[in-house]
Amino acid sequence: MSSLQENLLERAGELQSILDGITEPLVLIDPGFRIRRVNRSTLEFSGQSSFSSIIGKKCYEVLYNRGDVCPYCPMKEMQPEEENFNQYFEYPKSDVNREIFHSVRGQKETLYLDFYPIEKDNVIGSVLEKVSNITRIREKEEENLRIRNLASLGIFISGVAHELNNPLTGMSLTLQSLLNNLTSIDPEFFRKRLDMMKEDLTRAAMIVTDIISFAKPDRLMTTTVDIY
Repeated sequence: MSSLQENLLERAGELQSILDGITEPLVLIDPGFRIRRVNRSTLEFSGQSSFSSIIGKKCYEVLYNRGDVCPYCPMKEMQPEEENFNQYFEYPKSDVNREIFHSVRGQKETLYLDFYPIEKDNVIGSVLEKVSNITRIREKEEENLRIRNLASLGIFISGVAHELNNPLTGMSLTLQSLLNNLTSIDPEFFRKRLDMMKEDLTRAAMIVTDIISFAKPDRLMTTTVDIY
Protein backbone atom coordinates (compact mmCIF):
# COMPACT_ATOMS: atom_id res chain seq x y z
CA MET A 1 0.00 0.00 0.00
CA SER A 2 1.42 3.40 -1.00
CA SER A 3 2.01 6.17 1.48
CA LEU A 4 -0.73 8.22 -0.22
CA GLN A 5 -3.29 5.47 0.36
CA GLU A 6 -2.15 5.07 3.94
CA ASN A 7 -2.47 8.81 4.46
CA LEU A 8 -5.99 8.82 2.99
CA LEU A 9 -7.03 5.88 5.15
CA GLU A 10 -5.59 7.56 8.21
CA ARG A 11 -7.48 10.78 7.50
CA ALA A 12 -10.68 8.85 6.81
CA GLY A 13 -10.27 7.09 10.15
CA GLU A 14 -9.71 10.40 11.91
CA LEU A 15 -12.84 11.85 10.30
CA GLN A 16 -14.89 8.83 11.33
CA SER A 17 -13.58 9.14 14.89
CA ILE A 18 -14.66 12.78 14.97
CA LEU A 19 -18.13 11.87 13.66
CA ASP A 20 -18.44 9.03 16.16
CA GLY A 21 -17.64 11.47 18.95
CA ILE A 22 -20.81 13.43 18.14
CA THR A 23 -23.68 12.14 20.26
CA GLU A 24 -26.40 13.03 17.75
CA PRO A 25 -27.09 10.91 14.64
CA LEU A 26 -25.50 12.28 11.46
CA VAL A 27 -26.56 10.89 8.09
CA LEU A 28 -25.16 11.78 4.67
CA ILE A 29 -27.85 11.31 1.99
CA ASP A 30 -27.48 11.29 -1.81
CA PRO A 31 -30.14 12.34 -4.40
CA GLY A 32 -31.50 8.78 -4.43
CA PHE A 33 -32.21 9.03 -0.68
CA ARG A 34 -29.47 6.46 -0.13
CA ILE A 35 -27.33 6.67 2.98
CA ARG A 36 -23.67 7.28 2.13
CA ARG A 37 -22.17 7.82 5.56
CA VAL A 38 -23.26 7.80 9.19
CA ASN A 39 -21.75 8.06 12.65
CA ARG A 40 -22.04 5.54 15.48
CA SER A 41 -24.93 7.41 17.10
CA THR A 42 -26.96 6.62 13.98
CA LEU A 43 -26.48 2.90 14.63
CA GLU A 44 -27.90 3.30 18.12
CA PHE A 45 -30.79 5.45 16.87
CA SER A 46 -31.79 3.00 14.12
CA GLY A 47 -31.15 -0.11 16.19
CA GLN A 48 -28.54 -1.44 13.75
CA SER A 49 -25.36 -3.22 14.76
CA SER A 50 -23.00 -2.35 11.91
CA PHE A 51 -22.33 0.36 9.34
CA SER A 52 -22.68 -2.16 6.51
CA SER A 53 -26.32 -2.75 7.47
CA ILE A 54 -27.09 0.93 6.83
CA ILE A 55 -24.84 2.18 4.02
CA GLY A 56 -26.65 2.17 0.68
CA LYS A 57 -30.11 1.75 2.23
CA LYS A 58 -32.91 4.31 1.93
CA CYS A 59 -32.74 6.88 4.72
CA TYR A 60 -36.48 6.84 5.41
CA GLU A 61 -36.45 3.05 5.78
CA VAL A 62 -33.48 2.91 8.15
CA LEU A 63 -34.18 5.99 10.28
CA TYR A 64 -37.97 6.16 10.42
CA ASN A 65 -39.20 2.71 9.35
CA ARG A 66 -41.17 4.17 6.44
CA GLY A 67 -41.85 2.67 3.05
CA ASP A 68 -41.66 5.99 1.22
CA VAL A 69 -40.08 9.43 1.51
CA CYS A 70 -41.05 11.15 4.78
CA PRO A 71 -43.83 13.77 4.37
CA TYR A 72 -41.78 16.30 6.37
CA CYS A 73 -38.65 15.83 4.25
CA PRO A 74 -37.64 19.08 2.47
CA MET A 75 -36.72 16.95 -0.58
CA LYS A 76 -39.98 14.93 -0.65
CA GLU A 77 -40.81 16.19 -4.18
CA MET A 78 -37.54 14.76 -5.53
CA GLN A 79 -37.98 12.99 -8.86
CA PRO A 80 -36.01 9.86 -9.87
CA GLU A 81 -34.34 11.62 -12.80
CA GLU A 82 -33.00 14.48 -10.68
CA GLU A 83 -29.29 14.29 -9.90
CA ASN A 84 -28.97 17.00 -7.24
CA PHE A 85 -30.88 18.83 -4.52
CA ASN A 86 -30.39 22.36 -5.89
CA GLN A 87 -34.05 23.33 -6.19
CA TYR A 88 -34.91 22.28 -2.64
CA PHE A 89 -32.62 24.75 -0.89
CA GLU A 90 -33.10 28.47 -1.44
CA TYR A 91 -30.12 30.74 -2.02
CA PRO A 92 -28.02 31.15 0.02
CA LYS A 93 -27.80 27.43 0.59
CA SER A 94 -28.83 27.49 4.24
CA ASP A 95 -30.01 24.58 6.32
CA VAL A 96 -33.64 23.54 6.69
CA ASN A 97 -35.11 22.20 9.91
CA ARG A 98 -38.18 20.27 11.05
CA GLU A 99 -39.65 19.27 14.41
CA ILE A 100 -41.45 15.93 14.44
CA PHE A 101 -42.88 13.28 16.75
CA HIS A 102 -41.39 9.83 16.33
CA SER A 103 -41.52 6.51 18.16
CA VAL A 104 -38.02 5.49 19.27
CA ARG A 105 -37.84 1.98 20.74
CA GLY A 106 -41.50 2.16 21.67
CA GLN A 107 -41.21 5.61 23.27
CA LYS A 108 -42.78 8.72 21.76
CA GLU A 109 -40.00 11.24 21.25
CA THR A 110 -39.76 14.78 19.92
CA LEU A 111 -37.04 15.08 17.29
CA TYR A 112 -35.51 18.19 15.75
CA LEU A 113 -34.12 17.54 12.28
CA ASP A 114 -31.52 19.73 10.58
CA PHE A 115 -30.81 19.30 6.86
CA TYR A 116 -27.50 20.81 5.72
CA PRO A 117 -26.87 21.03 1.97
CA ILE A 118 -23.39 19.86 0.90
CA GLU A 119 -22.42 21.94 -2.10
CA LYS A 120 -19.60 21.44 -4.59
CA ASP A 121 -19.15 23.48 -7.78
CA ASN A 122 -22.58 25.12 -7.19
CA VAL A 123 -24.24 21.71 -7.11
CA ILE A 124 -25.83 20.23 -4.00
CA GLY A 125 -24.91 16.61 -4.44
CA SER A 126 -25.75 15.46 -0.92
CA VAL A 127 -27.50 16.51 2.26
CA LEU A 128 -26.35 15.97 5.84
CA GLU A 129 -29.22 15.22 8.22
CA LYS A 130 -28.68 15.74 11.94
CA VAL A 131 -31.20 14.21 14.34
CA SER A 132 -31.56 15.86 17.77
CA ASN A 133 -33.74 14.35 20.47
CA ILE A 134 -35.31 17.36 22.21
CA THR A 135 -37.93 15.41 24.18
CA ARG A 136 -36.46 16.36 27.57
CA ILE A 137 -36.20 20.01 26.53
CA ARG A 138 -39.87 20.08 25.50
CA GLU A 139 -40.88 18.25 28.70
CA LYS A 140 -38.96 20.83 30.75
CA GLU A 141 -40.65 23.67 28.88
CA GLU A 142 -44.07 22.12 29.55
CA GLU A 143 -43.19 21.67 33.22
CA ASN A 144 -42.11 25.32 33.47
CA LEU A 145 -45.35 26.35 31.77
CA ARG A 146 -47.37 24.33 34.29
CA ILE A 147 -45.47 25.96 37.15
CA ARG A 148 -46.17 29.43 35.73
CA ASN A 149 -49.84 28.52 35.24
CA LEU A 150 -50.08 27.28 38.83
CA ALA A 151 -48.48 30.50 40.08
CA SER A 152 -50.95 32.54 38.01
CA LEU A 153 -53.79 30.39 39.31
CA GLY A 154 -52.66 31.03 42.89
CA ILE A 155 -52.71 34.79 42.30
CA PHE A 156 -56.10 34.50 40.62
CA ILE A 157 -57.59 32.46 43.49
CA SER A 158 -56.16 34.89 46.03
CA GLY A 159 -57.86 37.77 44.21
CA VAL A 160 -61.16 35.88 43.99
CA ALA A 161 -61.03 35.03 47.70
CA HIS A 162 -60.43 38.71 48.52
CA GLU A 163 -63.33 39.84 46.32
CA LEU A 164 -65.70 37.27 47.82
CA ASN A 165 -64.58 38.02 51.34
CA ASN A 166 -65.87 41.60 51.19
CA PRO A 167 -69.59 40.82 50.55
CA LEU A 168 -69.45 37.79 52.84
CA THR A 169 -68.05 39.92 55.65
CA GLY A 170 -70.79 42.48 55.01
CA MET A 171 -73.49 39.82 55.25
CA SER A 172 -71.96 38.42 58.44
CA LEU A 173 -71.94 41.84 60.12
CA THR A 174 -75.52 42.51 59.03
CA LEU A 175 -76.73 39.19 60.40
CA GLN A 176 -74.90 39.83 63.68
CA SER A 177 -76.56 43.24 63.94
CA LEU A 178 -79.99 41.72 63.34
CA LEU A 179 -79.41 39.00 65.95
CA ASN A 180 -78.34 41.57 68.52
CA ASN A 181 -81.50 43.60 67.98
CA LEU A 182 -84.17 40.90 67.62
CA THR A 183 -86.12 42.02 70.72
CA SER A 184 -86.24 45.70 69.83
CA ILE A 185 -85.91 45.65 66.07
CA ASP A 186 -87.50 48.41 64.04
CA PRO A 187 -89.22 47.29 60.77
CA GLU A 188 -87.47 50.03 58.81
CA PHE A 189 -84.09 49.09 60.31
CA PHE A 190 -84.78 45.45 59.47
CA ARG A 191 -85.67 46.30 55.87
CA LYS A 192 -82.52 48.37 55.37
CA ARG A 193 -80.37 45.56 56.72
CA LEU A 194 -82.06 43.05 54.41
CA ASP A 195 -81.41 45.39 51.45
CA MET A 196 -77.75 45.53 52.44
CA MET A 197 -77.58 41.73 52.54
CA LYS A 198 -79.29 41.57 49.16
CA GLU A 199 -76.67 43.89 47.66
CA ASP A 200 -73.85 41.79 49.13
CA LEU A 201 -75.44 38.57 47.79
CA THR A 202 -75.84 40.14 44.36
CA ARG A 203 -72.19 41.21 44.36
CA ALA A 204 -71.01 37.73 45.38
CA ALA A 205 -73.21 36.14 42.70
CA MET A 206 -71.74 38.47 40.05
CA ILE A 207 -68.19 37.49 41.07
CA VAL A 208 -69.05 33.78 40.79
CA THR A 209 -70.76 34.38 37.42
CA ASP A 210 -67.66 36.18 36.09
CA ILE A 211 -65.43 33.30 37.20
CA ILE A 212 -67.68 30.73 35.50
CA SER A 213 -67.79 32.84 32.35
CA PHE A 214 -63.99 33.16 32.37
CA ALA A 215 -63.44 29.41 32.81
CA LYS A 216 -66.11 28.29 30.34
CA PRO A 217 -64.64 27.48 26.88
CA ASP A 218 -65.91 29.47 23.93
CA ARG A 219 -68.55 27.80 21.83
CA LEU A 220 -67.08 26.33 18.65
CA MET A 221 -68.64 27.90 15.59
CA THR A 222 -68.48 25.97 12.31
CA THR A 223 -69.04 27.26 8.82
CA THR A 224 -68.58 26.09 5.25
CA VAL A 225 -65.89 27.76 3.12
CA ASP A 226 -64.41 27.22 -0.32
CA ILE A 227 -60.64 26.64 0.04
CA TYR A 228 -60.02 26.55 -3.70
